[in-house]
Amino acid sequence: MDWLPQEIEYYKNLNDLAEYVNDKDKADISRDTLLKKSIYMDTIFSLIPHAIKKNGGIEGLDAKPIRFYKDHEVYRPFERALNDAVPFVLVYYRKERPEEPLGTLLFDPKTRKLDSWILISQGGSGWYYF
Repeated sequence: MDWLPQEIEYYKNLNDLAEYVNDKDKADISRDTLLKKSIYMDTIFSLIPHAIKKNGGIEGLDAKPIRFYKDHEVYRPFERALNDAVPFVLVYYRKERPEEPLGTLLFDPKTRKLDSWILISQGGSGWYYF
């Protein structure tokens, strides 16, 4: 499948964010730069550098649109509760295991910035991004 133009923009933003924070101490990362270029809210940023390091650095991670995972369990919340979010979501994974997603990333359709990356199940009442 081909990538849609907005998906390419989300991917570029994600890559720019990962490159910016990669191997930097928290004190060396400008909150203003993050908010201006890459993320929608700074509260979602606190765990991103840790997740990158934990998974082998940016060299070992990649992402692609959630629509490429329609036959995978990661897509289940998007079949009903989050169906409207599908066009704005990328799945991230280790390059050596693209069939095993690590999680999903929600992007703001207007700014193309990362909006959220923590998906929470509320049991029978649905799924929500934090």
